[in-house]
Amino acid sequence: YVLARVGNRYHALCLDAAKGTLRWETPLGLVPMRGGGVVSWQQAYALEVSTERGSPVAVAEGLAFFTTNSGVVAAFDAATGAPVWAHRYDSRVSGPAASSSTLDIQGLAIRLATMRQPYPPVNPLIVAQGRVICLPCDSDAVLALHALTGELLWRRAREQQQDLTALGDDAVALSGPGLIVLGLRDGRTLGSLPSDRRILGRPAVTNSGLVAAGEGSLVRVDRTTLAAEPMPLLDRDAVLGRMILADGKLIAANA
Repeated sequence: YVLARVGNRYHALCLDAAKGTLRWETPLGLVPMRGGGVVSWQQAYALEVSTERGSPVAVAEGLAFFTTNSGVVAAFDAATGAPVWAHRYDSRVSGPAASSSTLDIQGLAIRLATMRQPYPPVNPLIVAQGRVICLPCDSDAVLALHALTGELLWRRAREQQQDLTALGDDAVALSGPGLIVLGLRDGRTLGSLPSDRRILGRPAVTNSGLVAAGEGSLVRVDRTTLAAEPMPLLDRDAVLGRMILADGKLIAANA
């Protein structure tokens, strides 16, 4: 399952895993555009960067869940591609959900050239307890939607955190630069670390807690108490970045 941009539309695709042949393709929505006038190459580049940022697809309950990171989360029948529901949220790319808007690509081109990162990184969709949890990179909030109906169950500010991580079946973590653990049922804060801890990238989840990258260190975080134990690296300036736990080993990825 993959999200693709085809011209001025997003499409949800399902491919045969063994052969790569197309099983179904369903339009998901329009790509935010700015009409009229001549578009410079800088503006065109900014538009491309900000609208080609789909998250990895989640599949559960017989449904495939997509987000465009441009204002839309949607669910499709995983077998047929039939649309089930769609939810539009307030987006820094496509504008407020309550009104039609266009992307200010002139301003976006300036921000992209000066800041080099107009939006936070892309996050996965998490499906647990009948909820779809998402932290779109164009949104100021983390959202919890009913998996079968798309109803918004809760919404809360991301508090400048960059990454979303599943913690078992009952909680999620927002991280970078701090760490906030949220309950899946209502989004209530179960615990947090201050932003001056400088968590960098998505942490790895272990049986007892989390292992995250810090500046010149690894940070081991207890799942129950959220007590943080730094483990210095040989180089105080080293940044390991996003962490993955596989077969008892930690794997780091940092661009």
